[in-house]
Amino acid sequence: MQSLLSLGVLAYVVLSILARLNVPLVPHRVQFAVKMTHLVGTVGLASTFGMVLGVVIARFFPAHRGDIPFYVGRFFYHTAALALGVRVVVEGFDEYLLDPEFQAVLVANHQDTLDLVVMSAMFPRRCTVMAKKSLGRIPLLGTYLKIAKTFFIDRANSTKDRETMNAAVAEMNREHMSLFVYPEGTRSHRRDRTLLPFKKGAFHVAVQAQVPVVPVVFSAYDDMFDTKHMLFPGGTVHVKILPPIPTAGIDREDKLAIDALVAETRDTMLDTLFRISAPVPGLAAPDTPAKRDRRRKSVSVPVAKLAVSSAQIDTLVMDQRLDGEEAYLDNFSRSASPANPAVRDAENEMRARRVSVASAAAAGAGQVEEDGVKYADAD
Repeated sequence: MQSLLSLGVLAYVVLSILARLNVPLVPHRVQFAVKMTHLVGTVGLASTFGMVLGVVIARFFPAHRGDIPFYVGRFFYHTAALALGVRVVVEGFDEYLLDPEFQAVLVANHQDTLDLVVMSAMFPRRCTVMAKKSLGRIPLLGTYLKIAKTFFIDRANSTKDRETMNAAVAEMNREHMSLFVYPEGTRSHRRDRTLLPFKKGAFHVAVQAQVPVVPVVFSAYDDMFDTKHMLFPGGTVHVKILPPIPTAGIDREDKLAIDALVAETRDTMLDTLFRISAPVPGLAAPDTPAKRDRRRKSVSVPVAKLAVSSAQIDTLVMDQRLDGEEAYLDNFSRSASPANPAVRDAENEMRARRVSVASAAAAGAGQVEEDGVKYADAD
C-alpha cells in the first residue's frame, strides 16, 4: 500500500513537471486538471500564509494591517506563477499606485478564475477587496478574506448591499484605504474583447468617499486559460493601470453624473482592453463614445454655463482642465522634474501657459486659445 502511494506521488510529480513545461505528450485536459489542482493548492497556501501574517501583524505591527493583502498577494503571485507558468507584466503601477497614501477605488475587468493570479501581481498597499459573499464560505480563503477586511456583497439582498457600501466608505475614510472591485459583478468568459455591463456600486462608493476611480485593465487571456475548452498552457498577461478619473464635486444624488462616470470608465477600459490584447481576425474595434479624451476642440459648450463661482472654483470643473490634470498626475509620477534642464524649462513654461489659460476659462471666457487652437472646457 505504501509503495503504491509513493508511486502515485511520483507519477503526479512527473506529470506536473510535464504539464508545466507544456510537453505535447500530456493531453490538454490532463494538463488543465493538473494545473487547476496547483492553482487550488497555491490559493490554500497563500491563505494560510495570510492568516499567520495577519496574527503577527495584528500583534506586533497593528499600524500595518492594511498592508496584509499586498504581502499575501505578492506571495501568492510568485508561487502561482512558478507552478502554473503564468507571467504578469504590469504597466502604470509606479505612476499611480506606488504611493501608499494614495486613496482610490480600483475597478478591473473580470474574465475568469485566473484573475486571482493577475490581480495579485498588481495589488497595491493599503487596499482591500469587495467580493461576493460565497467566497467567505470557502475553507482557508474565507478566513483569510475576513482577516483582510474584505467587504462581502450579498447579491440577493439589496438592503445589505447598501449597508456594505456605506461600511466600505466609512472604512476607507477612517483607515485611509483603497478598494478593489470587479464592476462587472461576475466572470465574463468573453472571447470577443468586450465587457459586461458595469454595476454602479463601486462608483457610488468612490463618489461618497470623494476619491478617484482608477481603471485597471487585464489583457484577454483566453488563448492561455480557457475553462470551457479545458486549456491551460500558460503565458503572459498584460495589465495596464490607467490615469485616475476624479470624482471630486459629484453629488451622490446626481444620477446623471454617476452614469456618465460609469460610461466614461467602461468605454476607456474597453478601448484599452482591445488595444493591449492579442488581435482576433475579423474583430473590429469597439465603439467607445464615452472613453476618456481630455483635449477636444471647441464646439458649442461655453464655459460660462458651467456652475463655477468666482470665489471657489468647483473642484470637478477644475479637474477637467489640462493644468489640473497635469498637476494631479504629477503627484503619482516617478519623476516630475526631468533631468535635462532644457526639457525642464520648456515644461515649466508650458505649465505656466496652461495655468493662465485655465484662469481665463475660470473667469468665464467660454473658450480659450492655446497654440492657435481654440478649446472648450468639455469632458
